[in-house]
Amino acid sequence: MNIYLWLVFILGCIYGGLTLFACLLQYKQKLVNMTINSLMLIGAVIVIFSSVLLVKYNTLVYLIIGLLCIHFFAVINGYTLYKKIHVKHHLIRISISVIIVALYMIGM
Repeated sequence: MNIYLWLVFILGCIYGGLTLFACLLQYKQKLVNMTINSLMLIGAVIVIFSSVLLVKYNTLVYLIIGLLCIHFFAVINGYTLYKKIHVKHHLIRISISVIIVALYMIGM
């Protein structure tokens, strides 16, 4: 496994893990729609598993699906909580996702 795939593994696990942690905190606080939060949590789990499984399998499609789930439902959750969309926050999220996908494609 080359350095790019190691970076995908590390960044994917950290990003998915932090998203998973945020979803679990939101379950506890019950501030957002539980269905939307659950779908965002599923996206985080998909990102983590696809980052771990990239060692043996081509998981790019699953990685992109997980990242899209996280982004889509993060926008909905943010709007539910704050009644507006925090553009800078989501630009950072998108940047991280683009970096993860780009590293994956370079590494393959």
